Formats: sequence, structure tokens, C-alpha cells
Amino acid sequence: MSIAYEMYGQAGKAYDAGHFAEAAALYEQAATGLEAEQGPEADATLQTLLEWGLALYNLRRYTEAEAHQRRSLEARIRALGPDHGDTLNTQVRLAETIGAQGRWDEAEALAHETIRLGEARGWGLHESVISGRLALAWAWCHQERWEEATELARTVVDQIHTIGEDHPFTLASRHLLAECLLQAGEIAGAEEQARRVHQLRSKKLGDEHPHTQRLRALLAA
Repeated sequence: MSIAYEMYGQAGKAYDAGHFAEAAALYEQAATGLEAEQGPEADATLQTLLEWGLALYNLRRYTEAEAHQRRSLEARIRALGPDHGDTLNTQVRLAETIGAQGRWDEAEALAHETIRLGEARGWGLHESVISGRLALAWAWCHQERWEEATELARTVVDQIHTIGEDHPFTLASRHLLAECLLQAGEIAGAEEQARRVHQLRSKKLGDEHPHTQRLRALLAA
């Protein structure tokens, strides 16, 4: 295994532990090494760019995250096509990063496109389609379209309840639902969802993980 692959593995472990600054630095080294070894459009390089963007996203360095994710998306469209699973997974992450910069219309359009392309392939429960629905609900929530956002978030929760209470998609959808309910003024429902997710994330990730801390802040609100 090359040093670049070792760096990539270490970056993933740091990311999972919530050490996003460390992960970003390791992903940068891995991306540089993999690009030199395999080329700028090799799948390993593009996946590393995507994950580097996710680490930067969690550090709120959205402009940098967008640059890496956009590069990964454009290359995957060329190599795999616009409706390949890896392309759609990259596209929805880019939608989230764009939304985090307040470009809600653009984020909404990308989320819609991800859902449309995935559903056209019969992938109603593919991770990219689920992520697309969550990104769309998130965009609607920030556009103060709380009724639509809450309804879609509830739909996702209902669709994926069989995959496990502590699955990342289950936790993400319930977290988003709590956010939507809070904004819509349904305080009791928001508290119920937030307590549920906080308990599961605390157990799975620990009390000091950033995702657990975000739930604690939401619950306090």
C-alpha cells in the first residue's frame, strides 16, 4: 500500500472520530499523492477530493470544500455519466456545500436533479436519493418553507426506519426533522426527536464528538 493510501485511511479514521482539521490535512496529503500516482481523474483521487471537501465542510470552510467537490463531480460526470451512483453521491454533497453558503435556489436545483436521476434508475432508497431528499428538505427549511421541509423530513424517516435506529441516515433524517419542527414551532415534537438522536449519537460517537455536541445545542434550543 502506498503512503498516499495510508494517508487516506488515516484521514477517514480522523474524520469518523470528529477530528476534522486533522482529517482535512491528511486528505490534502492523500489527494496530492494519489494524483501524482494515479492521475487527476482516477477514482481514488476523486473520492479523496470528495471526502476532503466533507472535512472542510465540517470546518465551515465552504468555499474550499466546494472547489474540491465540484472538481470531483465534473470529472465523474465525464468518466461515469451524470446518473452513476458515485456521481450522484458527489452531486448531493456539493448541493449541501452550496446551500451552506446561502445559495439555496442552486442547492435546491441540484438536490432535485439528484433525486430525479436516481429515481429514474429505480433507486428510490439509494443513498444518493435519500441524501438528495434530506438536502432538499434542509434547503426548504432555510427558505422558511417549514411545512414542506417537515413533511419531506418525515417521509424520509418513514422510508428508512428499517435500516436501524443508529444508521447515519436515520440519525441525519431525525436530526433534520427536529430542526424543521423547531422552526415550525412544534416544540414538543422537536424535543422528542432531538432527545432520541442525542442519546443514540452520544452512545455511538461519544459526548465530545462534534455531531453529538450539535444535537446537544439543538436540544437546548
